[in-house]
Amino acid sequence: NPTNPSNPSKPAEPAKPAPHLAKVELVGSAELKAEAGAAFTVVPRVKAVLSDGKPAKGQAILFAVEDDTTGTYFGVQGRSHLVVQTDAEGIAAAPGLVAGEKPGAFTLRASGYGTATQFTVNFGGVVAAKPAPAVADLLTRTDAGAGKPLEVVAGTAVKGIQVKATAAGKAVAGTQATAGLVEKDKATGVWVPVDPAKAKGPYFKGTKDGEKLFSLELAPSDDDGLIALPELLTADVAPGAYHLRLITREKVVLILEVKVSAKAEIPAPQTPSPSPSPTQSAAVKP
Repeated sequence: NPTNPSNPSKPAEPAKPAPHLAKVELVGSAELKAEAGAAFTVVPRVKAVLSDGKPAKGQAILFAVEDDTTGTYFGVQGRSHLVVQTDAEGIAAAPGLVAGEKPGAFTLRASGYGTATQFTVNFGGVVAAKPAPAVADLLTRTDAGAGKPLEVVAGTAVKGIQVKATAAGKAVAGTQATAGLVEKDKATGVWVPVDPAKAKGPYFKGTKDGEKLFSLELAPSDDDGLIALPELLTADVAPGAYHLRLITREKVVLILEVKVSAKAEIPAPQTPSPSPSPTQSAAVKP
């Protein structure tokens, strides 16, 4: 102070530098695991922290899939990277990560960039192969009449046949089966398909008028393992025992016996004999 040299003024304090990004740290697990084609259940999360210890709000974090052998990607756009802004707590999460179709591994890197420094957190990703689909080892009739033989009067359709495909007692969806009329080979005793040109047994209706199908590929089993058969027709079928075979592509077999009985014959009405006329009666008297 020129007027008071004994009481000089304090020099101004230097301005404190603005807080800057000091670190990016892991939040939660660094392990990412999923089956091929499935979404990862663990959402990768990191936290950005400033040099003053406070959360870095609004910090851009780049999540990038690298060193990948699986085809893993983010969201419906199929990108290998995603930029996320941190929230008020400094947290950045990367949802929508989907495992690629190939088993293998990858690294997911979460990076935040300061003025002159890059901070990175690595996640280890593993994609496991899809388990082999279950294959049915048993076909069982399960419709309402399953405990009874399949019996029908000639000319009447067999309706509502339903079977269930299972493996080790559990329902198997997507089982493909073929239903067809079979007969035993006399020489070998093996069930063989009937000759469509000569077959006279029950049949499925074809797409053309009058077309008879003695073998039909059925719709795959539903989520409950159920396979529904269309009507089996018996018009013009002679009474007797016939056999319907259901066989899967894995050669699982179910043989169903279908008994066709003859229609009950309705007796023709009897015509009463005419009563003799009076003249005829008189003629025979002695």
